[in-house]
Amino acid sequence: MTTRKKIKPTTYAETLEALRKTRDAIKRAEKKKTEETAWRDELIAHAGQFAEAQGGVIAQSAGTTPARVSQIKPVRQARQEGAARAVREAKKAGVLGSTIEPPAKLTGAAAAMAAKLTEIKGVPGPREIPGVDDYAKELDTAAARGPRELPGIGETPVTIEHGSVSKRKWTKQRPRVTACAAPDGRIVMQGQAFQLPVRGRSAAAWLEVLPAHVERLVFVGDPVWHVPDSGQTMTDDVTDWLSAPLPDGWTSGRHFPHERHPVARFEHRGDDGSRRRVEIQHLGTWVPGSGVTDPKVAWHAFKMLREGVQTRFGGAGVEILGSPTTTGQDLWARTIPQNTEYPLMSAELRELIRTTSGQGRFELFTPPSVPEKLPSLHYYDCTFAYAGLTWGLPVGNPIRITAREYESAHQVQQKKWIMGRGRWHVRATVPSDWTHVGLLPCSGASGWEYPREPGRTFTAWASGSEIWIALQRGWHVEILDGVTWAEGKPLNTWRDKVVDLWRALGSMSSTASGLYAEAAALAAKMARSILLFTVGGFHSKGSARKGISGTEAAIPASAYRAEQTESGSWTWQADREESSMFLHPEWSAEVYGRMRARLLSGPNGVGALAVPLSAIVAFRSDAMMLTEDTGWANGDSTPGRFRRKGAMGPVDAPTSEAELLALRDAMEGKA
Repeated sequence: MTTRKKIKPTTYAETLEALRKTRDAIKRAEKKKTEETAWRDELIAHAGQFAEAQGGVIAQSAGTTPARVSQIKPVRQARQEGAARAVREAKKAGVLGSTIEPPAKLTGAAAAMAAKLTEIKGVPGPREIPGVDDYAKELDTAAARGPRELPGIGETPVTIEHGSVSKRKWTKQRPRVTACAAPDGRIVMQGQAFQLPVRGRSAAAWLEVLPAHVERLVFVGDPVWHVPDSGQTMTDDVTDWLSAPLPDGWTSGRHFPHERHPVARFEHRGDDGSRRRVEIQHLGTWVPGSGVTDPKVAWHAFKMLREGVQTRFGGAGVEILGSPTTTGQDLWARTIPQNTEYPLMSAELRELIRTTSGQGRFELFTPPSVPEKLPSLHYYDCTFAYAGLTWGLPVGNPIRITAREYESAHQVQQKKWIMGRGRWHVRATVPSDWTHVGLLPCSGASGWEYPREPGRTFTAWASGSEIWIALQRGWHVEILDGVTWAEGKPLNTWRDKVVDLWRALGSMSSTASGLYAEAAALAAKMARSILLFTVGGFHSKGSARKGISGTEAAIPASAYRAEQTESGSWTWQADREESSMFLHPEWSAEVYGRMRARLLSGPNGVGALAVPLSAIVAFRSDAMMLTEDTGWANGDSTPGRFRRKGAMGPVDAPTSEAELLALRDAMEGKA
């Protein structure tokens, strides 16, 4: 194609004429583009009517994204009609708790959907019924299936994402007026407690009476958005609460409609042009399962946490943000040294790490592995586990180590690699005389499992600390591929400050009394959440961002699913990529691997391998249940060390997770 050389006019008048012609040409081009875009959308909607239609293929052919394909109204309506049809047929089939007598015979797609749903009938807990895609996902986890084959490195680019780094960068935060309230209208703000004349549990009822300066409202006790005995799912309760009519002048912002811990955002525009934003959340956002019901305790806990954070992280401009994760990320960014950068891995390598790295180890040993009647049960918990495991993490450029390179290296170099910072794809064989728990994780039919059958060979991805334990115990481990990094200390300063805050608040809870002791204990748990949730955030690839919009036009273009509620508002979902500065799954995967290794063998001979198999009842992330009193203690509350948290007995051996959790809760209550 030949590009016509443009000649600039020689006079002012000629230049103005050229600008007018260019303006008209642009208008014609924009009109043509609008017409072609409308025609493209019609073709997309038409393509979606065919049985073989696939969103990704249509998007590629149209030169757009799958999100845009799903956003087109006829396509979205077809999806909603399919979901509604599936729900109706599911109710007829009697698999969603309906009392309707199922028809004698279902045919076609309805029969296939009913058959799938029947396989998950009886799964405990509230059933969500938002759409066909979610049925398929649920079926994946509930129906019997073979183990998932974990990928190797293959063609994954083992490199960094050029131009993307974590560095010392943050925004000076302004103070936010926080109030804590109970559903009955008791509220505490700026240290003063009073009663609000709230009429009902709706957002509108609270916004009408909320003091003018409140920017964040934190509920304690029973969540106001859940209606007792409503017969609805928790998700439906939250959706109804968020989408209910609002007082004059108020509009909905971008809510986070989580079924248990939603965050609601509202905005008010005054007649004078002023704007006011209010965020509403529950204390469970900070401390899941918190039993605090007194708003005074919660308010003083936020105050203690804020003062402690400001003391350790820089005073003015440091504030408690909307969640433990965002607060922790902001605080970490402030501790990165000047002129220090931590490169992000390539998107493909990040995804490989996430895919091949589980988190905690959850395993229940039932009879005959343990006696049907346990003489006693002892609950051991790893104190502030992740805080004790965030030292020395992988930094810099990743280096791939192939099987050939590993085998040809000297044993000293091999040990250096394994003991360093890395992720390893291995083929492991359980020794023929093995009589203890499994040591390495692999993908199983129902999630992560830990093979221990003598002679079994399997492939796995594991951290160096896990592989080192297996090698020391006589397992045969063949390195198939791996990635290593240099060791750095990206989180040490941040970790030390958070741990210091946690210790100070814990000490305050021991020395204070009454309200202030409760508040300090709660604030210590909130500080713990900051570290735990931030480490988890490094592993995140983003999540389905949910929201509620008052009109269809307000649905973001990135939404891939939208449904209209009975009130006329729209609920939608869109993919969300977390801020790129905090995408470090290589760090979280290293911490997770160390925790699984710590369960097996830790400092001073503490760990599951120090007791017989018959004494191990369960592993639960950073805790274990044993039938023996091992004497493990952690009197000075050192992070990463085990302590006995409770004991009871004799008891029947638990045979389900529900029974195990009931025993755990009983031991914690007893302690």
